[in-house]
Amino acid sequence: MRGRLNDGRTSAVHEVHLIVDPEAGYVRFEPAVEAAAVPEPWPLARIRLVERTGQGARLTVEGWEGARLQVDAEARDFLALHCPDLHRRPKPNWSGLRVAMWVVLAFGGLVGTLFVLLPRVAHQAAIVLPGSLDRQLGASSEKAMLTMLQLSGRPARRCVQPAGMAALDRLATRLAAAGGLAETPRVTVLNSPVVNAFALPGERILLLSGIIDRAEGSSTIAGILGHEMGHVAHHDPTEALVRNAGMGLLIGVAMGDLFGGSSAGIATLMLTRNAYSREAEQAADGFALSTLAAAGIDSQPLGRFYSRIGREQAASGVLIPSLLSTHPDPGDREARVAREGHGGATAMSNEDWSALLRICDQLAPDKP
Repeated sequence: MRGRLNDGRTSAVHEVHLIVDPEAGYVRFEPAVEAAAVPEPWPLARIRLVERTGQGARLTVEGWEGARLQVDAEARDFLALHCPDLHRRPKPNWSGLRVAMWVVLAFGGLVGTLFVLLPRVAHQAAIVLPGSLDRQLGASSEKAMLTMLQLSGRPARRCVQPAGMAALDRLATRLAAAGGLAETPRVTVLNSPVVNAFALPGERILLLSGIIDRAEGSSTIAGILGHEMGHVAHHDPTEALVRNAGMGLLIGVAMGDLFGGSSAGIATLMLTRNAYSREAEQAADGFALSTLAAAGIDSQPLGRFYSRIGREQAASGVLIPSLLSTHPDPGDREARVAREGHGGATAMSNEDWSALLRICDQLAPDKP
């Protein structure tokens, strides 16, 4: 009897003579070509029918993945007499299922890491991170912020008018002392019409000049600075950057970017897109109110600022329900200021406030 054998280890197909040895329980193969390697015998009890063909049948041997033997009808019928389980279905090949299971487990591990492990690790890392590294992260984040503003079509430069910078430094020093901060955060104003402010790692705060232009007065700016100092005091910027950089790295690995090259960009982008939790935002609001009270600064202008932001959101049709926003709802924030705030003096003298309003009269070079 003759057949065509593929042992499953290579793509080669060999012409062989079949020698059935019922007593030994094997079918042996002799190559039809002299000097060819002798294939391993197949146990008769493990030979299975894969399919019938027009010329005979195609067989396999259980446990040898990919092994195939093509025989004619005569050899098929003869083997059927000596192979007790010829018509038993071969055991399924679990390799594909194993791969699928590993993919599912890996995906589950990725999700668990992203939403359970990373937030916990990021908080601890933010607390124990060396100050030198934290400051380096802050400098890099500030540069990334400037780059993003450039790419957005709203290029920004640092506002460096000396009298305005001195007035801002005096206010920041006063608030840091009232809030119990060990060091005064470095506050930088960027020439941008956007109404926003950001806390960054390394005890840095960015004020966009749009928020100064829109403020009712110096006490509003003091409240906004107090809020950002709350994030600094609670290590929120560093925690967010570590968490988002980790997410960027994991996403990069999942997408084939083994070195997570885009993780820093993703982290900075998320950091400047209100990446803090609602609890962190509420804690920062509480820090601002207690700091203003300790400094003897009137907090009511901050409440009126929130009220105006709420009215402008309503007029623009962009309403963000309280439960869907990381920042508390402006109405909720206004109510909290009315409930927990204190009266007091203005945050700056008229002279300092006028100087702060002119801080962008002098801008730093494009590339500091």
